[in-house]
Amino acid sequence: MTDSGEQSVRVPRCACKRRKQSAVNPPGRPESGAIDGRWQQAQRSGTKRNSRVAGQLGRTQSLLWVLLVSVLSVGCAMVEKDRRALGLEAATTGYQSALRWGYYETAFGFLHPDQRKDLERPEALDGLRITGYDVVQPPVMQDDDTASQIVVIDYLFEDAQVVRRLTDRQVWRWDDQLKSWWLDSGLPRFESDPG
Repeated sequence: MTDSGEQSVRVPRCACKRRKQSAVNPPGRPESGAIDGRWQQAQRSGTKRNSRVAGQLGRTQSLLWVLLVSVLSVGCAMVEKDRRALGLEAATTGYQSALRWGYYETAFGFLHPDQRKDLERPEALDGLRITGYDVVQPPVMQDDDTASQIVVIDYLFEDAQVVRRLTDRQVWRWDDQLKSWWLDSGLPRFESDPG
């Protein structure tokens, strides 16, 4: 009892406060007022681990991009080289067909335009008939812009009816501006006179 005559009553702690407190602090986590250093340290180390993992993923992703770009550039270079090789095959085959079947204007068209403008169609082609065109050495790439081919051509002039043979060493050059192969060595020199 107190001096004023009032009686002091001690109120027991309510269990509902404990329930509220346990709802705020999940099991396994210390009370809010008693967070120890271990809990904070675990939180910090988890953050460090996550940033370390994120850094490793970023480096891995960058490495994958570099690898992808290098593979694509090598692939593109191979495609370009294949495209040039196919273009060379088409040019040499077209040239062979033009000569073989007597389309000398078409064969003349395989010379580079700069080379063609200074030349006129050779008159030696009049009365010429190609009787054989054998590729001795198929086109060989000397470098990216140059290729060579060796052929043996059998021919005759209709007025003489004598079969002659010549070996034609063809040099083909790639023109980057025109994106085409051109015969750089010129047309073969067909001789009508044996001497």
